[in-house]
Amino acid sequence: MSTTSATLTDRQQRALFMLPKEIQSSVHLLGEGGEGVVFATDDKVYKVYDLLKEKDYWRIKRSLGKAHGVRCIYPVESFKQVGSIYLMVYPYETSTPATDISTTEWQDILAELWVAGLIAFDVKPSNFIRTQHGVMLIDYNLYLHTDNHFLNMCVRAFVYDKYRGRDDEYLRKLARSAINQFDLPELKGVQEFVNGVYLRAIYLSSQTGIQKLEKASVIGKTLSIPFSQLGNLELRFFHELHKGRYLTEGCVRELSLGTQGYLTPQKVILGYHNVTPFRESVSLVIKTCAQDCNNIYVNVCHIIRQLSSPHLFNEYILAIDTRTDDFLRQFTEDASWEKLLQESDRLIQNGVIDKYIILPEDEVADINKRWFGIASSCTHSQHKAPVTSQLYLFEQAKSKYILQMDSDVLIGRDDLMHDYLEDMVRELEEHPSVVSVGFNIYQDKGTEFKPYFGYEDGGFAPEVRMGLFDRERMYDMRPLYNQVLDKGWEYTWFRTMHLRQKELNMSSIRGGDRRTFYIHPQNYRKSVSDIWLTILDRVEQGYIPDCQYGGFDCMGSYYDWCIPRREEPYVFVCTVRNVNYDRFLRMFASLLSQDDDRWGMVLIDDASDNGLSLFIEYLTKPFKDKVTLIRNRVRGGGLYNHYKAIHYFVKNPNTVIITLDGDDALLGDKVLSLIANRYEEHFADVVIGRIYQNYRLQPHYRYPANFVSPRTTGGNVWQHTRSFRKYLFDSLDTKDLKRVPNDGNISRIVTKSQWIESSADFAFMVPIVEMSHTPNQLEQFTYYYDRDIENYTDEVQREKEDNIAYILNRPIKKPNNVHIGRKTFTPNLNKIEIDITYACNLGCEACNRSCPQAPTTEHLELSDIKRFIEDSIHLGKQWEFINILGGEPTLHPELSKIVSCIIEEYIRPYSPQTQIQIVSNGYTEHSRALLQKLQDIYPELWIDRSSFKTTNKVEYFSPFNDAPIDDPQFIKADYSKGCWVTSFCGIGLNRYGYYACSVCGGIDRVLGDKRCAIEKLSDITEEKLREQLDYFCRLCGNFKDYDHNQGLFIPRAEKAPLNHNKISPSWKKIYDDYKQRQKQN
Repeated sequence: MSTTSATLTDRQQRALFMLPKEIQSSVHLLGEGGEGVVFATDDKVYKVYDLLKEKDYWRIKRSLGKAHGVRCIYPVESFKQVGSIYLMVYPYETSTPATDISTTEWQDILAELWVAGLIAFDVKPSNFIRTQHGVMLIDYNLYLHTDNHFLNMCVRAFVYDKYRGRDDEYLRKLARSAINQFDLPELKGVQEFVNGVYLRAIYLSSQTGIQKLEKASVIGKTLSIPFSQLGNLELRFFHELHKGRYLTEGCVRELSLGTQGYLTPQKVILGYHNVTPFRESVSLVIKTCAQDCNNIYVNVCHIIRQLSSPHLFNEYILAIDTRTDDFLRQFTEDASWEKLLQESDRLIQNGVIDKYIILPEDEVADINKRWFGIASSCTHSQHKAPVTSQLYLFEQAKSKYILQMDSDVLIGRDDLMHDYLEDMVRELEEHPSVVSVGFNIYQDKGTEFKPYFGYEDGGFAPEVRMGLFDRERMYDMRPLYNQVLDKGWEYTWFRTMHLRQKELNMSSIRGGDRRTFYIHPQNYRKSVSDIWLTILDRVEQGYIPDCQYGGFDCMGSYYDWCIPRREEPYVFVCTVRNVNYDRFLRMFASLLSQDDDRWGMVLIDDASDNGLSLFIEYLTKPFKDKVTLIRNRVRGGGLYNHYKAIHYFVKNPNTVIITLDGDDALLGDKVLSLIANRYEEHFADVVIGRIYQNYRLQPHYRYPANFVSPRTTGGNVWQHTRSFRKYLFDSLDTKDLKRVPNDGNISRIVTKSQWIESSADFAFMVPIVEMSHTPNQLEQFTYYYDRDIENYTDEVQREKEDNIAYILNRPIKKPNNVHIGRKTFTPNLNKIEIDITYACNLGCEACNRSCPQAPTTEHLELSDIKRFIEDSIHLGKQWEFINILGGEPTLHPELSKIVSCIIEEYIRPYSPQTQIQIVSNGYTEHSRALLQKLQDIYPELWIDRSSFKTTNKVEYFSPFNDAPIDDPQFIKADYSKGCWVTSFCGIGLNRYGYYACSVCGGIDRVLGDKRCAIEKLSDITEEKLREQLDYFCRLCGNFKDYDHNQGLFIPRAEKAPLNHNKISPSWKKIYDDYKQRQKQN
């Protein structure tokens, strides 16, 4: 119906005449407001702004540029000045007043505005209409987004939602009162309302990621499972395995915003292939002992998952050795028989194994009689290796063939359909004289298949670590030779079996196809569970370093195994544990949706027990080029995992690290763009964002950053989105990230220090900001922090506050603490290592005192020790730590007097806080007894029993005689920087004098040049010590070996095994000259 001028007010008539003449007779009046009059035709709305100021016109014009594609805003066809007014045109459709906007509709509208970056201050029902396309906003007085204005808009909408039906006057008053006052009692429930808005905003801005996730597919056969019925995916894996279905991958479908605000799929598609029993019966038997109690569950799951394709075994058995302490090659003090049985029961309950077997004590003699012809109760060899319990497993396994292995083997599969059992069994079938086939190793590069070998002269000893046995052929070889000695059986079962093979012209062979292989981890690696289990994870995922080619044992260092390393300019670091699957999906979709795709990710699942780890593995497979996934088998904690991800799995020191928790989400698809802008355009080295907290709603931002003095109160630099250059994190010491209990000797302090768990963000962000040059903070929310309120107890709060106080009281960092590449180490003048002798009864390979390479009996005299004490007292020197070592210190004829002198004449009367330690190889009974006697006399004396040895081949030693000066890569090295030894262990003292470290003294004693020792304690200066470093470090293999870690300490478990001591040309000449001088003398 057209509008006649007779029915219009003067204002309306003036507005009508501003419309194009050709439509003036066909429009009808829709209404008027404070800024204009609105008309419409059958298909268009004409809004005449007769009171709009020019500056507001341009504001709205700019805002409309961001409104394209916003569902609740009609697209504006034109908005221009006509004479003295401004005219806006947009589509018209039939509507009714929106007097019944639901809570969900309010939240959807607000979320749409957030995504567009727009604010409509006057959100009230009268500014909306309801159409067939939903509720539409008809107030175009739009502003560009700020967090404060957006929150106020949300609160205003909440008022109209909660108090719908109340009179206009009350609503206006409450809406006005609520501006920047979100804690009014009338606003109860507003937090949950606004949470819903932001969760919808995350969902809307994550559509690109959602599409990527739903586009992913699986190959081959599939199972479609309602998400609500999925359950624990890792348990489902074994459940499906028993049905003959080997799960290989998975994807999600029909993602939507769930009731908890997560990204919930309607169903999960699991890909699988069928597996069937092998054509002959085969038992899988995994051997274990109480030492394995903490990791046996994950080890068994790894082995069975890796081996159960393309064939199932007839039975899955865990064979448990009865020994409960004093183990062969012991790697832990934490051995629990009870826990081992508990974990074994859990393996049965979860359908991973069929049973476990334990050697019955009353059957030992009979078993030994059957195998050795000796009815003895002896169960282990003279060297503590299990014998009878492992023979018992061959009797208990019922299949024709038995694939037995140690529980610590790492199994790799390049091809899950490779029929490795067929390869091995065929060799047994075609060669009646073969009794066992060793499992294949990671053969040399280029060797896809290595023909089986070892058929002659008894072949190899049966591969006890992992091999397939023909049970009947083993039985036919009985009895095997053996005898009982004082401490046990003379031979292990596999050694005596090898002897029998030679007698009977039988053999055990090795070889095979590299597509399926095993790797054996050395015991020194297993002293830290996460180290070797991370290597297990890399093997399982197929990331094998080149150094492993041709090796039975695990080759290379931990660094070599930490692959692939991210090299993108921006790397997100995310750690998760037991997060709901759909909650994780929310985070991951928000990341996949970023409009700047120059990112990589290091994603660590921290030993989740809800199956999340496998879900993530399946989910991230299509994105492997961007995501390095690490599936922890033991829990490390948040800060440890951040250190692990950044230190080991990110390569470029200039990469920007961005932390992201797996239970939170990025707010919007432009978070990375905003962060990148600050680094690239503003040259920032630290950028922090702003967080929306799901438990606290405040009008003005609560956490402005204080970059000047963050250690005063924390400076609010802890907050998400946290980002920084990797080199800043690398410049931290691990002690910055740990709490060190001050309860004993320095050695115990090192091993007992704990990674800070709660308030970990303070631990690294405060010192990082202190070291930064150009920190920056974003001006808008970039992160949705989804705290689990029920888990945030008073106890948790107290722990956080205690940790924060501890962190803020640590020494301040400065920009000059930053180092890129090798760190410069300052000699520690508060600690000293005293080499009292260079005589040694073991002669370890690569000894950094050259005891076997250049043997001598020279030692410090008791008078030298007395002089050291007198000088220390005279100079007022109260040592923090005195370490007595060598050589082998127990070979010194006056060790007891030396210890007595230091303790009774120096420590007790003058410096009681000084800690004293002896480092011995503990090789002989005499050495161990003497050390124990000294410790009984002097309780303050600490004995480093972790350095006790049973062989002169110490796998974790550095190749000391590989002189960096002989390596072209170290031609330009600054040797005066030293390494961690000088700053952690302290200076050295031997019969010649003082050195920057004790290794320097060990080098000096074998050189034929003029001695470089500093003769007197009073003459020591940092300049002289650094000159020593510059001179001696060029010969020290430690300098070279620690270089990939910036010269910092590398734990034993992380080091590459010392397979042979490389003696470079410089050292060859030094030792040749030394021996010549010895002959002349």
